[in-house]
Amino acid sequence: MKLPLPISTTERRVPNAVSRLVNMQAEQNAPDAKMPYRVYRAPGVRAWKTCGTGPGRGLHVFAGGLWAVSGDDLYRVGEASAGTIPGSGPVHMADDGVRLVIVTNPDAHVYTAGAVAQISDADFEGASDVAFVDGYFVFSSTSSGRWFCSNLYSTEFDPLKFAYCEVNPDFNSGQIIADHRQVIIPGTASIQLWWNSGAGNFPFDVVPDGVIELGCRGGMVKIDNSVIWAADDGTVRRLTGRTPLRVSNHGVEEAIARYTGIPRAFAYTLEGHMVYCVSWNEATWCFDVTTGTWFQRESFDGQPWRVCSVAMLNGVVYAQDRTTGAVGILDPECYAEWGDRIVAEWTYPAICDGRRMIRHARLEVLAEAGVGLANGPAPQVMLHWSDDGAKEFKAFSARSLGAIGAYKDRVIWHRLGASRDRVYRCSVSDPVAVNVFDTVLDAG
Repeated sequence: MKLPLPISTTERRVPNAVSRLVNMQAEQNAPDAKMPYRVYRAPGVRAWKTCGTGPGRGLHVFAGGLWAVSGDDLYRVGEASAGTIPGSGPVHMADDGVRLVIVTNPDAHVYTAGAVAQISDADFEGASDVAFVDGYFVFSSTSSGRWFCSNLYSTEFDPLKFAYCEVNPDFNSGQIIADHRQVIIPGTASIQLWWNSGAGNFPFDVVPDGVIELGCRGGMVKIDNSVIWAADDGTVRRLTGRTPLRVSNHGVEEAIARYTGIPRAFAYTLEGHMVYCVSWNEATWCFDVTTGTWFQRESFDGQPWRVCSVAMLNGVVYAQDRTTGAVGILDPECYAEWGDRIVAEWTYPAICDGRRMIRHARLEVLAEAGVGLANGPAPQVMLHWSDDGAKEFKAFSARSLGAIGAYKDRVIWHRLGASRDRVYRCSVSDPVAVNVFDTVLDAG
């Protein structure tokens, strides 16, 4: 019998809903391929540049270069500090090609002409986020439902250039997004869209029918000509026109309901996969917009993914380390994170037939073999199983994924006992490629 590949994480606290991918993601194969899907190792992070001493606070592409805030300094990556950005929390950045604005909540700083200065205009009221649209820097205010903009191509302010999102008496979620020349203001109970009408002292007006009766918990990010966010109803949504389509599954929703804090999110595109990543204090979840599937990322210590920000420059996706501030390159052919081990893990759906006892004679994982290390032993596939609904797992002996060049090696286990409710979990910790195409189980 075929054991279905876990192409999306759906793990729940209910029987038989246990499929899970950690540092693995799914891809649909070509129509003439032997198998419809494969699951493969998600990209690692190749070390590139140290950048201050951390923590990592944000990346941005500006003036043809990559810029980072690490610790309390702003860097053009690879160069000395360009100025001081006080604080240690995440920053938000936007630029107009001449000025780079960095918001630290509630303060903001501007880098231009080789120097950093705090915005000290008396009419700057404090902000939690910034974006740039149609010549204006737009800011989410720290006040309830209020947002404001700079003067045109300037970091000076007019006290009358502000507006309120008055549809609901809710608070700003702390974010502001500029997308398709519209300004999106996510609140805790509703979202409102604005456009540059050019009328009056404040140039923006509410988009007709531009009110979404759903709030934002955080993590709103632009991706694939749209925006995705963690909604206040416990789902993850994607804006399609004016409709907030649900893209999360019940497993994701059950998990994030237990998480604390405000999520931090970013998105990247790599090898045709557009991926939305959202991290809470407890875990990191990733939604592959291209395939419509979910997977999780964990760093070597089992903690949420240490990548806190990404930016693309000249076709390369750069990533920043949350703790050290170092900048690396997201690389499908790298199987570590800044040199640290990461574990690729996939958990299959449960195998059961009512309460009938099923004997498991043979399990074969059809995977790419012969991808071993140039030096050292052949990489190993670890097998664990659970007979109690994936509550506890027991280890079985490992199998070789094949020394380098041993392309005909097979990953097979025999005499796996009997169970009424069996769940298999496989993992690889060696720094090698992992490509799984199919799984066959002889059971009855």
